[in-house]
Amino acid sequence: MEQDLDRGLADFLKAQRGETSFYEFARRTGVARSVLQRIEYRQQGATLKHVAQIAHRLNYPVEVVLALSSAKSTTPNCGDQSS
Repeated sequence: MEQDLDRGLADFLKAQRGETSFYEFARRTGVARSVLQRIEYRQQGATLKHVAQIAHRLNYPVEVVLALSSAKSTTPNCGDQSS
């Protein structure tokens, strides 16, 4: 289950980041670039603090990010991208 959540969160972050650089995405989310890279490349699991920070900065409820991360299907890009 934990590996599924890590994979789901990595997929969610990839979908949200799109073609944006890790540097710019880190600036947008408030999470260090190196941490985002390690999470996306599944070299590190995310802490609840990181998930909450990312969710807040991307205008998602934490529950939605966790639900999308635990879903087996591809995660949609449905957050507010205007920030």
